[in-house]
Amino acid sequence: MREFDAQQVFKVTYQQNCTLSLYFDRYEYTGGAHGNTLRHSDSWKMQNGDRISLSQLFPESFDYKSYLIKTIQKQIADQIASGDNPYFENYEENVANSFDQNNFYLTPKGLVIYFQLYEIAPYAAGFREFTFPYAAKGPFRPSC
Repeated sequence: MREFDAQQVFKVTYQQNCTLSLYFDRYEYTGGAHGNTLRHSDSWKMQNGDRISLSQLFPESFDYKSYLIKTIQKQIADQIASGDNPYFENYEENVANSFDQNNFYLTPKGLVIYFQLYEIAPYAAGFREFTFPYAAKGPFRPSC
C-alpha cells in the first residue's frame, strides 16, 4: 500500500525596511518515482499590507522583464562555460517561456528570481535561483 504525503514549509527571507518577503514550498507525493515541490512567494509593505509587485522594484519606464531574462540567460551561459551545467540544452528558450513575474522574493543581498522544478533544469538540480543585487537603476532596496 502506498503512502501519500503533503507538507508545506515557509521561509522568511527579508524582514526589514517596513517590508516582509517569504516563500512557501509545498511538497506532495501521490505516487511515482518521487514527489514534487512547488514554490510560491509573496512580499508586502508592512505599513499598509499591500503586496509588492516585481514592477515596483524598477523604474517606471524600465523594461525590467527583458533585463532580467537576458541577465539570467547570461548567468547560465557563464555557469555552463565554467563547467557547471545542470540545465536543459534549450535553456535560453525555457528561461524566456517560463519566466513568471510572481516567482521572486527579497533577501538582504537583493532580488531573487526563481524557476520551478523542471522548467529550466532537471528535478535533481532543484530550484534554480538568480540573485540581482540592489542598485540605483533597480532592483530597488525596499524602504519605508
